[in-house]
Amino acid sequence: MLNREAEATELSLSRIRKISKVINRLLKFLSALLLAFLVVTILLSILCSLGLLEAGLNASPLDLVILSAYGLVIIGLVFVVASIFSDVAKGESPFSLAQVNRFRIIAVFLLVYVVLDAFMSTGTVAQVHVGELELGYDLVDNSGGSTLSVNIGALLGAGVFWALSLIFEYGVLLQELSDETL
Repeated sequence: MLNREAEATELSLSRIRKISKVINRLLKFLSALLLAFLVVTILLSILCSLGLLEAGLNASPLDLVILSAYGLVIIGLVFVVASIFSDVAKGESPFSLAQVNRFRIIAVFLLVYVVLDAFMSTGTVAQVHVGELELGYDLVDNSGGSTLSVNIGALLGAGVFWALSLIFEYGVLLQELSDETL
């Protein structure tokens, strides 16, 4: 009976490691793809702004900075999530201080995303047209006063990940205390 439970546990852990390995690879591939897309888009935008290329991607320097910041935050989020699955795929415990730090990094990335969104929401509207490869921000006539948009979903996500980091930290510290007393 005990042997059968141990085999079932080992089989379950093996499946979790395999799935985590696949997810890790997919997310790392996605982050590399997003980075390549960001670099190509920025290069094309710069070339178009300088008049060296006609592709309809004229962008101001502010647009390029904001686009870069958004892109790097999203790439960072995807890469950090991939590293969470990487540890599980290697057979390491998901309950470690490294995971706590990763959850906090995710929370910070989400907060940066909220701030970028709020900063750009006053008097601007983001536009992305894939068919014509148009990226940029248009100024909005706010004759009735300016508005500020706050991405509540990302803000709540940041709070959830920060809370998870605290819960995981408490669990890691309890595990260490338990190991020391044994």
